[in-house]
Amino acid sequence: MSAPRIALVHAMPVAIEPVAYVFRELWPQARVTHLLDDSLPADLTAAGSITPAIVDRFIAMARYCESCGADAVLFTCSAFGTAIDAASRGIQLRLKTRTIPAAIAALQKGRAAEHDQLIAAAAAEIGPCDALVLGQFSMARAATGIPATAGRKVLTSPHSVVARLKRIFAAR
Repeated sequence: MSAPRIALVHAMPVAIEPVAYVFRELWPQARVTHLLDDSLPADLTAAGSITPAIVDRFIAMARYCESCGADAVLFTCSAFGTAIDAASRGIQLRLKTRTIPAAIAALQKGRAAEHDQLIAAAAAEIGPCDALVLGQFSMARAATGIPATAGRKVLTSPHSVVARLKRIFAAR
């Protein structure tokens, strides 16, 4: 079997390199393709919430990726995902979340060090926890600047999803 083609769908250009880097690091054999619709964040902001039209666009992008031969489609735009209700899966979680709009703004303006510092500062504010999840693909770059804490894992979206996709395709 040839290496699987993984289509990555992005709503922001800054999400592309973090996941591309992790694919190169963890699964260089995967054939990665990118699809960018950078009008999505502005359209979501203008609409105020995810609309049926936005949902239709995501369906159309997935179908397009499939028609191009993708073995898997990965959406890297977490702002558009639906939340998974952990309680319905029998898992009891206590979550603390932080949103740092200034971090993505800094990254978009080319101030990567400022972005990473803002993410690290927010991680420090979380306090003791079992896992720290950097949920946006563009945040992965900040993981190396977060001090190690005994018993706490730092998880990034690109590392998690690439490792999962690799396990799926290895099992085939």
